[in-house]
Amino acid sequence: MRKKWSDFEKARIALMAIKEDKTIAEISQETGAHPNIISKWKKELLQNADSVFRNGKSEREKELEKEQEELYKQIGKLHAGKDFLKKVERKGSLVRMDIEPQHFLLTIEEQCKLLGKSRGRYYYKPYKDPLKKHQDNLEKKRIKDIWEQHIFFGYRQICNLLKNQGCDTSNKRVYRLMKELGIKAVIPKRSLFKPGKRHKKYPYLLQGLKVQRRNHVWASDLTYVKRPGGTA
Repeated sequence: MRKKWSDFEKARIALMAIKEDKTIAEISQETGAHPNIISKWKKELLQNADSVFRNGKSEREKELEKEQEELYKQIGKLHAGKDFLKKVERKGSLVRMDIEPQHFLLTIEEQCKLLGKSRGRYYYKPYKDPLKKHQDNLEKKRIKDIWEQHIFFGYRQICNLLKNQGCDTSNKRVYRLMKELGIKAVIPKRSLFKPGKRHKKYPYLLQGLKVQRRNHVWASDLTYVKRPGGTA
């Protein structure tokens, strides 16, 4: 049966061969190891003897530590990416500000990949024409002047009035500018007769009452009259 040698026994026999106090044949007879095996152990010990003085770590151990460090880094990136996507999901929208340039672990490119967006979209900045902005401001002033005189005009009526005055515009443009100004047509809305939930409800006093004489019941009504400055 083939004998299994421990690392300690291999090192002891290899040291005996290195000392050369005995021949390899004599060491083989004494220990029972084959001469070729003893020569092989002696050669391996001489080749790897310098590894004992390399800060106590072999090359293989250093490679394993490097691989382990890289694995920990990848695990950390996976956790960071998961937390990043959760944060974006809570906001409910994907915008340019979702990217964190100073993120402690994820680069801008990695964040863009997680969001499914190109990196160019993050760096893109729309060009704003100063002349167009000036034209928008002039048209906003004209729209506001018309709206103050006719607060019941919507964007279509205001657009038609501007076109009659020689202004080159469109319904979409007027709608956008009115939205930026925060103005819209003031008109009666639906379901104005619905009472408020917190409003006190008064009983109907005429229910079941028979009107049998003059001046038995009186009624009142409110009427609003439109005026240039509002209603009266």
